[in-house]
Amino acid sequence: MEKTPEAQREDSIQALLLGLLHQYMVSGFWKFKDLGIHPGQLPILKMLEEKEGVSQRELADLLQIKPPTVTVAVRRLEKADLVWRKSDQRDQRVSRIYLTDKGKHAAGRLHTLAEEMEQVFQRGFTESELCLMKRFLKQMKENLKQEKEQEERTEHD
Repeated sequence: MEKTPEAQREDSIQALLLGLLHQYMVSGFWKFKDLGIHPGQLPILKMLEEKEGVSQRELADLLQIKPPTVTVAVRRLEKADLVWRKSDQRDQRVSRIYLTDKGKHAAGRLHTLAEEMEQVFQRGFTESELCLMKRFLKQMKENLKQEKEQEERTEHD
């Protein structure tokens, strides 16, 4: 029996990935809620854990997100007492962002939660299936990266 166009769209890689991401965010929201963190703020906390003292612009560049998005997220993290800002000694116009003690604790807890989520992701798959899935996902990510680079080259020509 042939699939309807709607069923084909629902079974597309895009629809499946978006559905997975949505479910991850929903599940993650409940896990991270106790820490005062929205799942969208996770990359910022992770980056600050790896590289404290970056500016908002550097954070936006490192995470490849728009500066206003970083501004809103940092304000919320600051309000939740997870990060603090300090003016740069050389350029007072620039604020450097650091994790508070509470932020460091939350970042540590995130590692545990991430490990738990990874176990959930892997449930029911063989090692070879997981290996293939990772290869496929890496290839998709690389395809998107190449597409973006191609578009950028076309825009500049």
